[in-house]
Amino acid sequence: MNGIQRKSGIERALIAVDAQGIPVILATDGAWITNDMDELGTDAQQVGLVVSKEIGIPDLYLWEGTAEMVNVGAPLDPVEMSVEYTGTLRRVQPEEVATLYAMTPPEPDEEADEPIVQ
Repeated sequence: MNGIQRKSGIERALIAVDAQGIPVILATDGAWITNDMDELGTDAQQVGLVVSKEIGIPDLYLWEGTAEMVNVGAPLDPVEMSVEYTGTLRRVQPEEVATLYAMTPPEPDEEADEPIVQ
């Protein structure tokens, strides 16, 4: 991989919302999501996949979308890169649970879209 990848391919995350409304990432097939989970933990709001108003009742949800590196620094300040996620969230059907829970991210050397962290 040459340089920094600016955008991911399609990534998915299985998210469980508990009785307090906290969304927890249970599984993902995304290298970018995994990278952010390593730094921020499994809270889907902290990672940036969901905001509280998107979350319904306690249940299992599937997030599917992409990630993009963006400069969040002020115009005259040094570049400050951050990952922004864009995607959709839907409730998981009972017959999907086992397959989605078994998701695993790609190995780092197999994934061309994995972000480079410097």
